[in-house]
Parts: sequence; C-alpha cells; structure tokens
Amino acid sequence: MNPHAKETGLALLRASQYVFALLHLLLGAEPSAALLKTASHDDSLRTVLLLDRAEPGSAGGLYEVLKNAAPGEPQRLEAMKDEYTRLFLGPDHLSAPPWESVYTSPERLLFQKSILDVRRRYRKHGLLPVGYPRTADDHVSLLLHFPALLYERAADALEAEDIPLCRGLLTDAYQFETEHLLNWLSGYAADMEPLPAKIFYPRLVQALLPFLEGS
Repeated sequence: MNPHAKETGLALLRASQYVFALLHLLLGAEPSAALLKTASHDDSLRTVLLLDRAEPGSAGGLYEVLKNAAPGEPQRLEAMKDEYTRLFLGPDHLSAPPWESVYTSPERLLFQKSILDVRRRYRKHGLLPVGYPRTADDHVSLLLHFPALLYERAADALEAEDIPLCRGLLTDAYQFETEHLLNWLSGYAADMEPLPAKIFYPRLVQALLPFLEGS
C-alpha cells in the first residue's frame, strides 16, 4: 500500500473519530468548562479544519461554533447550562426533542420503528448503549457516537492494511449517518430555530448538517 495514501487516510479517519466523539460528548451531557475548553482548543480546531480541507465547506460552520465554545465568563457557562437543560432535559415540554424516532414516526413518540434498525446496526458491531433496553438508543448523542466507534475501527483496520474490513466499516458509517442522522436533523434544527436566544446548542446542531453531508 502506498505509504503516503495510508498516512493521509489514517489522519482523516482519526480526525473523523475525534470530531464525532467530541460531538457525542457535547450533545450528551450538561456543559462543563473543561469540555468546552477542549472543544475550542487549537488541537480540536485543527482537526476540524483537516476534515474541512478534505471536503471544502463541510466543517467550516462547525469550526466557527467550536471556536467560540469556550465559556469565558461564569455567566456564559450558566447560560449554556440553562440552554442545555431547556433543550435536553426539561421539565417543560421539549420543543426540539433530541431523538430520531420523534421525527420519523407519525406519532412523534419514542421507541418507534426506526429504533429497531438502530439497534440492529449497533448489534452488528457488538455495541449497545449503557442502560439498554430502557435507554432510547436514538438520542442524537448516541447516534453520533456510533460513527466515532466505526471510524476508530476503520483506522485500526487501515493500520493493519485490512482494506476490505476498512471499506466495510466506512460503508456502514456512511449508511448510518445518511439513514439515521441526516434523515431527521434538518427538522431537529428547524425546531430549535424559534428559540429567542441561541447561545450554543442550536448553532451546533445547525453546523452538523453540512458536516455530515461532507463526511
């Protein structure tokens, strides 16, 4: 295998793994100063730009959101925590529910038909979320974590020069992103649009769309 091609491929796969894992963390728990500083660190931003150079225009919006993620003043971190609570936890009605099945079922309910396919794909790779089967496996954070794990395995396969395995993992990652993220995230982002103040999370979700389309 051409050493340069291998090196380039590994860099892109590791970058994809890192960014998807970071997105999983950002959308999966209340924001912390430490996580936001990691997201806005030069190393994270360089990784995002590497993916943007590979697919021009795909990650530019994500770069801008993460560049401004550092909480700065304590009041901003508290405002971000409040935004996270309102969007992901409640107690009020969630205007933008973070689960795929809400957007892909007429009833707009959890644990609908689409979750069965999500679980099937998780199982294919020996993966299930903590809390299964009571956990709603199609939370946006979990859906982003799955490609991160596949990119990690694809990088390991490329490192070992197991090209068929690497290609199979990348195919599964692409299909999952298309069929279980891009199929509903535009509606999810639209539901966040009416919010009077968009501090961080609505901007992050909006930036996901071109990023996923280019990944």
